[in-house]
Amino acid sequence: YTPTSPICSLPSGINAHNEIRQIQLCLTQLVTLPPIDCLQQQIPSQRFIDKRKNEVVQLNQSFVYKNADYQSIRDQFGFDYTLMQQEFLHQNVSISKSPGKSPQIFIYSGNKRYVIKSMKDQEVELMLNFTASYVRHLKLYPSSLIIKYYYIFSIQKQHYCLMDNIFIPPKLSLPGIPRYMFNPIQKYDLKGSTAGRWSDQWEDTLKDLNCRRLFVLPSDKRFLFFHQLLIDVQFLELHGFIDYSLCVGVSRDLAQFMQFSNFGDQTFLQNYDMMHNFNDGQLRCLITQESEVLYCQIIDFLTVFSGKKKAEVFFKSFKHDKTQISATPPNF
Repeated sequence: YTPTSPICSLPSGINAHNEIRQIQLCLTQLVTLPPIDCLQQQIPSQRFIDKRKNEVVQLNQSFVYKNADYQSIRDQFGFDYTLMQQEFLHQNVSISKSPGKSPQIFIYSGNKRYVIKSMKDQEVELMLNFTASYVRHLKLYPSSLIIKYYYIFSIQKQHYCLMDNIFIPPKLSLPGIPRYMFNPIQKYDLKGSTAGRWSDQWEDTLKDLNCRRLFVLPSDKRFLFFHQLLIDVQFLELHGFIDYSLCVGVSRDLAQFMQFSNFGDQTFLQNYDMMHNFNDGQLRCLITQESEVLYCQIIDFLTVFSGKKKAEVFFKSFKHDKTQISATPPNF
């Protein structure tokens, strides 16, 4: 295994190679790690043998959280444990960090299908308290736009979650259509507010004020999309979560590519749309009327209206309209 070079600088004190190696060792043992239900539980240190280097590595306080609950999510959405291990253990991975004052680490599997994201103590605690309702919601609404967590686990004092990449390329194999055509060329982090919601054009992900276009869906899919979005937002509001985002990705114009490549008619678009129907949890991936692939997921929902957020609203309200600040009470 040879990790790719980090695509950005990491927070001081973090060794990318060692962190990835620890995570890889943990991934080989996920099914046998001791399961716990809260942060306060203490589990004896684990020792794993790294057969590639014939040495014993100690993973201090390594365990998975609420494994039975997340197993039901893995079963429901067809999580492939063997494929996940293959992509993280036998292919080059890439690592990046989010911008901001409290950056988080993102580790992408070889084919970018899965992502491991670092989590803070507070986020883990909120998610564990939320897990039972979260599992029930996904069973009731398999087409939910809320991001799906497959594992939450810890290595030493660092917490991680394993989830799908939001921008997964389509499963359908289409002869003559390069896979990169389905990758997003525009990404937006949308909160429905305007205060501080502008990104420099060179940034990878843009914000609300940068989005100066429409995403046009066929009328039936538009109804289903906004119906599910409303259900998800009401669900998160019920549990007191705020300041989450709708992450949107848009691909190239596939119809235009077909026109110049002499691929033929739009049959493949119809087939692709059938593959991503609303009954198998794939509402997050649609075809627009402009023949673009549109990816949508609700992310970063593990925030509540705390004293810190109240102070943020107070000071921002001197400069901005309160209705345009994202960190507002859930029932605002």
